[in-house]
Amino acid sequence: MDIDTVMPAMLLRAGGNHFHIGLLTTILLGGNWFAQLFFAPFLYNRKRKKPFLLLGISLRILTLAGFAVMFYYFSFFRPGWFITLLLSAALLFAVSGSFAGVSYTDILGKSILPQKRKKFLSIKQVIFSSGIFLSAFAVKNLLHRFEFPTNYALLFFLASAFLFTAAFGFIMIREVPVAVDKIKGFKNYMEAFRREFQKNPKLLYYLLTINTLGIGLGMLPFIIAYIKQVYGLQSNEVGNLLIFKTTGLIISGLTLFLLSRRFSYRRLLSAAFGTSFTIIMLVLLLSGFHFIFPVIFFLGGIFYSLFSISKSGILLEISTNENRPLYAGMAGAGSILITLFPTIGGLLIDWLGFKSVFVIVLSVLVSSLYFIRKLNCKK
Repeated sequence: MDIDTVMPAMLLRAGGNHFHIGLLTTILLGGNWFAQLFFAPFLYNRKRKKPFLLLGISLRILTLAGFAVMFYYFSFFRPGWFITLLLSAALLFAVSGSFAGVSYTDILGKSILPQKRKKFLSIKQVIFSSGIFLSAFAVKNLLHRFEFPTNYALLFFLASAFLFTAAFGFIMIREVPVAVDKIKGFKNYMEAFRREFQKNPKLLYYLLTINTLGIGLGMLPFIIAYIKQVYGLQSNEVGNLLIFKTTGLIISGLTLFLLSRRFSYRRLLSAAFGTSFTIIMLVLLLSGFHFIFPVIFFLGGIFYSLFSISKSGILLEISTNENRPLYAGMAGAGSILITLFPTIGGLLIDWLGFKSVFVIVLSVLVSSLYFIRKLNCKK
């Protein structure tokens, strides 16, 4: 259920438009992070985060099963109602993910030695990407072999089943409890935010970096919409593009794992900028050639890998075991541009057209270079 290929293609096939794609991307990408602001105060005061991690995962399993049931009974819904239910289910999926995300970040930071984090995040990306690569072939075959909506019902059922299987791995994690100074009330929590910004100037530049550079995360769903509008989009093409994207994920993740000591997070961020910049330029200059889109999604996989490893790694480096849930909440709340842009972009596409929106994204990406330099993360 890749957010850049499968999900937008699914929404378009169900009768959605550019605005719906933007809203879906906002929910799945930004909604997940933004909701962390509201869950972090509750989770910060808990010595153990594992029970809440498992709760978030369980809600996601049930939501994916709900997606499958909705597509199985697709013919019983009116188009408008079905889109509304899809977006509502996506919101529940994102919110449960943010609930699990704060707990996961905290447990990850406590479990991995600082000098091993970059290597761990790189090999984690390789394993994650390999799983998606195998899933991409299943996606391609299911979407091609079965008719809509049966194909998407099967996809979401499998997603639910695989996440249920993965939950047993999380159950086996041994969490190290950490004593914390409890924060009472949302007002005091916001005051703790203010104090951290004063003590750690890197936090502000971190948030500005992930917002301006992270805007590239929302581009691939719109490129899917562009392909469908200009060339048409067949079910097997969705699987092909997902395969190209996951190939980029695997190659970049494996490269970073093997050469992790040679790369600082600052270099990874600069490489992520260069990759995203190239993607936008290819869309602007060569989108008239259909063969360029597999290259774009291959580069999209590389960008996602570079950005996600840097984003997670830097957050672990600038936080401590005691304040990490607090920082995770701030990172979520600070991702406001990533959260809002896909919805705004969906509206702007209908008004200005695809290429004008891509130029706007390009200008925002360029501004990230200044914040990357100011962040000055040397590890």
